Amino acid sequence: MTCLNDNEDSVSAVPENKNAEPLSWINCSPEFDLVIDAMVAVALEVAPVAKTSKTPSQMGGYSYRGIDDVVNTVSPLMAKNGLIIIPAIKQTKAEQYNEKWRMNTVRFQFRIAHRSGQYIDTEMVAQALDNGDKAIGKSTSYALRELLCRMFLIPTGDDTEATNYSGGKRWAAKI
Repeated sequence: MTCLNDNEDSVSAVPENKNAEPLSWINCSPEFDLVIDAMVAVALEVAPVAKTSKTPSQMGGYSYRGIDDVVNTVSPLMAKNGLIIIPAIKQTKAEQYNEKWRMNTVRFQFRIAHRSGQYIDTEMVAQALDNGDKAIGKSTSYALRELLCRMFLIPTGDDTEATNYSGGKRWAAKI
């Protein structure tokens, strides 16, 4: 993937196939190789982040990775490699979900910036159910956690083959 100049200040990412449509959800500085190098350095060092948080039983009682666990794992590595993330809310929408809850949808832009001034912008949409004033915060936490987990491919440390779909037993493909 390369970036083509749209103007003097930024460019849009396009696939190597010049006939393909530009990726409107990615924007980058004219030079972005230092951002990529720093992201790779972080990904090489990042440790798994286990699912140590748990939802209340009335919400399913499932385990998940909390935002603090992810940020505490990634932040020192990003700082060491000269990266920061600058979030911006681009759009919000609230819809009544039921009598008590509202579904809030938020579109974020995240700038992954390097100390050199190079950057890559990407967008993400997050949703949160809330019956008060915490929906934007919930959406922000979710979007940032998902961005970091996907950007750096952070493993959970789970042995998914041993725990998913098998009742806790390893299963092999039948030939």
